[in-house]
Amino acid sequence: MKHWEHHLTFPIEHQGTVSLWVTVVIQTFGTVYIAILVYLIQNLAMRRNFGSGQTLTAIHDVISAWAGLGSALISLWKQASVPASVFGTLNIVGYLCCISILHISIPAMISVEVFNTTLAIPASTLGIPEYVNGSAINSTRNYMNTFGTNVLPFRGLFDGPQMQGLLNGTLYEVLLNTTSAKGTAQVSATGFNISCGYVSAQISDVDLDPGDGGLWLIVDGLPGWLNGRDSSLFSNALSIYDAYGFGMTDNNNSIYLSTTAVVVDSQGNLGSPLIFAQQPPGIFRNLTNFNLSSSQIQFLKCSKSIVPQSATIDATSNIVLDGTLRPDIYKNHSTWISAAELDFAPKSSTLVGSGLWSETLCSDGGVISVYPTSNAAVNEYLMSYLGLDPFANATSVTLKLHNIENALASVLAMVFWGVGHVQVNPWYIKYSDSPDGQPEAGTVPELVAGTTIIMQEKASSVQLNLNIVAVTLGLATGIIQMFLCLIILCTLTEHDGSTVGSGLMHNIWNRLKSVFEPPDLYLFCSPPKAWAIGIFLTNPWKIGHL
Repeated sequence: MKHWEHHLTFPIEHQGTVSLWVTVVIQTFGTVYIAILVYLIQNLAMRRNFGSGQTLTAIHDVISAWAGLGSALISLWKQASVPASVFGTLNIVGYLCCISILHISIPAMISVEVFNTTLAIPASTLGIPEYVNGSAINSTRNYMNTFGTNVLPFRGLFDGPQMQGLLNGTLYEVLLNTTSAKGTAQVSATGFNISCGYVSAQISDVDLDPGDGGLWLIVDGLPGWLNGRDSSLFSNALSIYDAYGFGMTDNNNSIYLSTTAVVVDSQGNLGSPLIFAQQPPGIFRNLTNFNLSSSQIQFLKCSKSIVPQSATIDATSNIVLDGTLRPDIYKNHSTWISAAELDFAPKSSTLVGSGLWSETLCSDGGVISVYPTSNAAVNEYLMSYLGLDPFANATSVTLKLHNIENALASVLAMVFWGVGHVQVNPWYIKYSDSPDGQPEAGTVPELVAGTTIIMQEKASSVQLNLNIVAVTLGLATGIIQMFLCLIILCTLTEHDGSTVGSGLMHNIWNRLKSVFEPPDLYLFCSPPKAWAIGIFLTNPWKIGHL
């Protein structure tokens, strides 16, 4: 419902003055309006009351009722013993009750209230990282593979307000310039949706070399290798399985994970773990000589998709307000499926939409002559997220599949957030080799610029507010008053042939029948004067003998 009165606003410091004058004006208007109503209707009703068919008692009761609401109620009460004018007195009581209601409702119709105004302010934003230009794609890839995961060990340094632009597995736009005044802004966001499925695996051979021994594997139909000294074979370990150069990942929008923890889906089902005790006797005997602390290993293949999202952020802190990120892609359940059923095709050629992420996570870069190693930063982040500790010699932990997917989405968002918000010293970029041996470590991605609207709350002001309840009550009362006026003023007067009685006032009244509407002076004067006036009206020549 639109309120025209809301257009009348005043500064908060003038609230007392505005409230005083509103009260004075409304009270004055109500008093004058009600006084006019009572004066007009009372005078018209009194004139109408003196009809020839009215008894003196009825006239007296009506006149007494018009003295006020209390007098009207007393007159109505007396009608129980002498019912001279029940209907007329009741109408007057109803009319005066309506007047009392108007005394209450009119001052309550308009009040002064405090409110906060909202201003729409255009603002610039910084969004997700992107290639600088088409010619810098390869150079940007080099940068991602060199420095992309370097921010992961320092995750704890960026807690709280410093994580502007990152929430779980989502990157969102941030305001280029925050405001000091309270406000909000609607921004775009990009969520990383990770889906993992199980893959088949088997041990083809066991190398018992004390120094470089390990397991020869066939994972998802491809040859691979796990070093016996690698922590990925410890109990409760989880890591990226890159097969040490056997081409398990090649920018194809997928990565492989291996974990010695038990992984179940939301229904409690297992995937397809490689259980050591179920291997051929010769291989199992060699595995026993390895003194492995784990009893199985589960391999997963995971894909990534991009989900467009929107969020509302605080204009002063750039932090997402609780419950405003939509759609929410944080997973609470997942079901095991074969990795062959997943879609691994990249959905776009953008930096975050392409398959570059798998290459970046599998290239644990550093500074100054870096080479692919064991993805330690990524693995440690994932295990920390999932609460795993392969060095604790604890019993086997059971993981939920959806928690692994959430962890991978989180590490991926952290990587892309880091390359856009944590700048590497240009000296390191200049003198570092990329993982593929390029002499310079590449071009830093740029954050995409955008625009939004900040809905900023202005300082409190005051405005006039129309009370709908009071207005409705006043309107209904006015309608009832109108009908009561019609009844009071338009009731037909009964004209009897004569007035019963033989007293002095009855005789005078009978003599006044020939006067159409006698003036009030004639009717309200004392009995001797009324008698004289009555004689004069019928026989004016007799007045000289009185």
